[in-house]
Amino acid sequence: CDGTCDTPLAIDEADVTSSTNFPEHPPALAIDGHGLDGITDDSFTFTEWWSNCQFCQADEAWIELVVRPPAGDCCVNSIKVFEDPNNRAPSLIVSAHYQGLPGRTVALDVDAVRPDSVRMIAEMPDTWTTAWRFNDADGACPADLADPGTCFSTTCGDTTAQYFGNVFREYQDVPSACHCKQLCLNHAPTASTVGCRSWSFFKITDEQGTAASGMHDHLVCYLQDGARKVAGASTVDGWISGDIGVMLLRATTSVTGSVEHGQPVDVTVHGVGMPRTTLNQRLKIVAAANDCSAAQPDHVSGVKCSSAGICSPRPVSANESEATWRGITIQGTQQEASYKVCYCHGPCYESWQYSHVGDLTVTAAAYTFSQTPEAVKRDTASWSIKVERPLLSAVTATKDWRIKLVTVSQYHPGTGSSQFKSDNCDGDQSTLIKGDGSRYNAGPWEPDTTGLDEATWALTHTTTDKSVNGLYLVCFCSVDPVQGSCAAWTPLPAATGSVHFEIQPTTADLAPAANVFHNQRWSAKVGRTFELVVSGSGLANTDGDDTAGTYGVAQSLIYIAEQCTVTHATVGTDAAPKSTVTAFVDASSVKFTIATTAAFTPRSATASTPQGHHVCFQKRADTNVGNLPNGAVRIGTIFFTSRADLDRSFIFDPSVSQAIQVSGAGLTTADRIMLLDCQQSCGIGHPSAEVTSPATPCSTTRLDTFNGFAPQSMYAPAIGTDNAAEAAQFTVTTERYCVGHAIDVPGNANSDVVAAQCHGRCAAGTATGCDGFFAGYDDATSNALCLTRLECEQLCTALGEECSGVDMHRTLPRCFLNRAGCATQAAEGTLGVDTNYDFLLRDTVTAATEASAWTAPDGLSSSCLLRFNGVQFKSGGRYKVCFCDSTLLRTGQTTCQAEEDYSVTLGEVFVSGVSCLLDDPRFRKVDCQNMAGDGGLACGTYFSPACEEPVATAAAPALPSSFGALPAEGCTGAACTV
Repeated sequence: CDGTCDTPLAIDEADVTSSTNFPEHPPALAIDGHGLDGITDDSFTFTEWWSNCQFCQADEAWIELVVRPPAGDCCVNSIKVFEDPNNRAPSLIVSAHYQGLPGRTVALDVDAVRPDSVRMIAEMPDTWTTAWRFNDADGACPADLADPGTCFSTTCGDTTAQYFGNVFREYQDVPSACHCKQLCLNHAPTASTVGCRSWSFFKITDEQGTAASGMHDHLVCYLQDGARKVAGASTVDGWISGDIGVMLLRATTSVTGSVEHGQPVDVTVHGVGMPRTTLNQRLKIVAAANDCSAAQPDHVSGVKCSSAGICSPRPVSANESEATWRGITIQGTQQEASYKVCYCHGPCYESWQYSHVGDLTVTAAAYTFSQTPEAVKRDTASWSIKVERPLLSAVTATKDWRIKLVTVSQYHPGTGSSQFKSDNCDGDQSTLIKGDGSRYNAGPWEPDTTGLDEATWALTHTTTDKSVNGLYLVCFCSVDPVQGSCAAWTPLPAATGSVHFEIQPTTADLAPAANVFHNQRWSAKVGRTFELVVSGSGLANTDGDDTAGTYGVAQSLIYIAEQCTVTHATVGTDAAPKSTVTAFVDASSVKFTIATTAAFTPRSATASTPQGHHVCFQKRADTNVGNLPNGAVRIGTIFFTSRADLDRSFIFDPSVSQAIQVSGAGLTTADRIMLLDCQQSCGIGHPSAEVTSPATPCSTTRLDTFNGFAPQSMYAPAIGTDNAAEAAQFTVTTERYCVGHAIDVPGNANSDVVAAQCHGRCAAGTATGCDGFFAGYDDATSNALCLTRLECEQLCTALGEECSGVDMHRTLPRCFLNRAGCATQAAEGTLGVDTNYDFLLRDTVTAATEASAWTAPDGLSSSCLLRFNGVQFKSGGRYKVCFCDSTLLRTGQTTCQAEEDYSVTLGEVFVSGVSCLLDDPRFRKVDCQNMAGDGGLACGTYFSPACEEPVATAAAPALPSSFGALPAEGCTGAACTV
């Protein structure tokens, strides 16, 4: 009853069912009391429910309990879920409803759609009261489920805020706040009624009548027609309030009845509790025969989808009751067609996040075309197009019909890509297509054969090269018998609804062109000879003229320079590092060996150019000396470091926390690593979601996590001096902000504060990092800063006592700094409520105060070895390790901040159970070293000389942010401590 799960229910107090279970693992095993933490003598083989699916789709695996609480006043306030750590889901969804209201309906008796608030299930069934992500208290992101000791509350409502509205119904003796919410849902709004939008539950115990009468519970549920939320208004004990979340009622269009094919209309989604901003809401239209997880057909325009889950644009207007999209056009087919309107209230990135909210009908097209054969390719000798209209729908003579084909996009052999040409029928007839007879070459074409309501044209290509591939508009007109010409051309839809006729490429067309690939990326260490492998297609170990499908590279050269131009000076004062072919590998790669001296300088980033050198490829040798030769083209970028050892392979055991050790020379605590999925490229890719440690807090991003993932180290500030370093950490309160204490940004004496203002940085539209800028809202007087959480915390720390905390947007790089006074609001529970922001309270403790109590950790980093401790992955696999060399950052930048800063490929991590085999030298071809004290192996062809382990001293670390990012500290001596 107290929500701590201290009294687990016995099996006879619950009925349990599930989706199809694996043989011998029925759902009853989920509640048999075995398999919990701390019990080592009950094998998982006999204590777990297993789903029948191994790689389960969303909603495919489920288990349901119908719980009968014990007698008395007890009710189920919390649950606890244990998962096999080696076979667990990335997130669990818990849905619940209450059946204990005799004589009152449970299922919703309204025609409405209820997408759950965090969009984790496709559609919430009518019977469910609510849905949560398991162990996710603030609803911001899936929590780590590895710790089964966390109870998950199943209670309803908010005790820190009050919802207000006109009370239109009152119920006595309602058992709980969740029952009260269920009653509100049973009277939910409809398309024609206001209904219940919020509820308030009041429970108080007092003495009824005389003292002899004993104590009496008042359990009252109030249903309200409004949902105005006021923070801190619930000042009387016993009140719990809440709303019903998002409820979708219907979709309407700007026309009455059917939508005219090819004509733009507005579509409006109506509902309750919808987002007030347009930022994340999305819409798509799918065929009536499909569900809302299907892809949108290409004959719908005004809304475009790059996948079944990612669509744009956002609505043009939105409020709590409706959102409107303007200018949606659907091309007609031969028959009247029906469609579903699918809505996602955001964020929208998966197909199942869209809910069916309404339907619309589109009239049939007056004329449509079809083609024979169904697929026309570049090598199709001849083909035909037929235009039809509904039977006896018009009286124009089919012999007067004309068509022309206008190029929409055309393959361009020179660039190897498609180029846009036209999107309407104003263009000329394509010269690449002609009538299959001498009279039609120029077009527009008369039909070859006609019927009562149809006409057919026999056509062919004027060329057989790739330029004929592409999309075409089939443009139609009917010749005026009096004028003898066409009045207007109209694009026709296909009978299937497509808006284009396509000449498709052949199989040979889809093969990559014989050449070396461009936009490749490499990494190398200064002072070492390295192999640079260039990838390509159709490469040949020849030097003569290329034949079809081959590209000779036997005499090729590689140059490394700042730019691949003839007039541009090469690196330094000497000729650029270069190499001829040293090994022809196969048709997909060729190898070059390149040497650099210790004097070679890696190219750091500037305000206008990123770090890295251009890799310039020349097909044959040239006599030019000093500058790059004619014919050298850039095929990619190489990133040098003079500090970290590269080409590392780290061998990890799954489900074990280990360290990644970076060896080298001159390393500092400002250096960082980032872990990517193996197919991504360093400097471009985003951090892997498979990394469970370092963990990403719900209120930040994985990028910020690695920006703050410092090596295990010790920083020793001067103790007892006036400038003793402060350790600043931040306590997070979700969905809250500090009221009335924002630091004024315009005119602020701190130039860093002024420079970070969203309006000042982003209003011109040319800056990066401006996702947090609200155009039309943020003006010159705004106090909003466009910074990441790490940057906001660091700036607040730098301001010292002037800054007491940060209002941080939960999903965007946007924050507000606050003056002193916020700690009082946090302590008294009077912070403002805003579901888009978290409040970060700054706690400060001087290093001198904490020095005596702080114990230096074991296994510290040194200038030749950085230890990034506590790395762990969800499952086995292969991952890429990227290195941020802090000496190569942009001018004025002191910390790693963006993906492009992690441009050096350090190596790879192999997470498997084979590290024990690699301990035996017989099973490996490279040198592998045990990462002493940290577990695992580091393998490579070379290692920098070892240096002395630093000596720990009793000094507190300086932490400028809650992520634990340590400042770089200069050091001297062979045993330098960083």
